[in-house]
This record gives sequence, C-alpha cells and structure tokens, in this order.
Amino acid sequence: MSKITIFISTPMNGKTREEIEERFDVIENLVWDIIKFIPPKEEIKREDICFINSYDKENIPEKNSRVWCLGDSIKLMSQADVVIFDDAWSLAKGCVLEYEVCCSYGITKIEFNDSGDDIRTLSTYFKQLIAGKSES
Repeated sequence: MSKITIFISTPMNGKTREEIEERFDVIENLVWDIIKFIPPKEEIKREDICFINSYDKENIPEKNSRVWCLGDSIKLMSQADVVIFDDAWSLAKGCVLEYEVCCSYGITKIEFNDSGDDIRTLSTYFKQLIAGKSES
C-alpha cells in the first residue's frame, strides 16, 4: 500500500505552541483510531500514514510573517491526499484561504469538529482511500 498523506488545517492565531500541538495530536490519534478499525486487504502500519507538519517553520521573515507561513502551508498542502479542516476553521483567515485553495485545485477536504457525523465522514473517506491505495 502506498503512503496516505494528511494535512491538518487548524486555527493557530492566539494559541500557544502547546495548544496547537495538542490539537494536532487529538486529530492524528482520532484518524489512527479510525484507520485501525477499517478491515484492510493488508495491515496498515503507522508508517503508512504521514501527517504533514505545518507548524514547525524555520527562518520566518519578520515582514508579513503570516503571509509567508500561509504560502509555506499551501506548498505543504499540495503533497496531501486529504486536508482535514479542524473545528472553527471558518473563523481563521489562513484556514479559509487554505480551504479556497482546496476548492480551486481539487484537493480533497474534510471538515471536522469532533461530532459523530464528522467522525463517520472521516471513517467513510479513509475506507475509500485505503481501498484505492491498496489496489494501486
């Protein structure tokens, strides 16, 4: 099976590094919990799932740093099989722009807010994705 690459878009403005990393961990753990219960044609290992780290950035310029970070995130998003938009994404400018990029360029997106419906949507999506990746 080829690797599944996931990008998480979550509001970051006004949050501490710890709060952002904690939210990434919650989503990553939930995705893994969903995936490990999908009956695969072959075993799915942690190394088959890659989460793109959009938070750790080096050499950020002082001028227009948010624009620079957004541009860097969009480059990283281009490598994803799916972008998961976290709770309250629609209230964050950067997340909204990332969403627009997904819409404009056909990148698969899932909106997520910890509800049962969203968890079912994630589960359905990953079942389809894993079935397709197993066949390729």
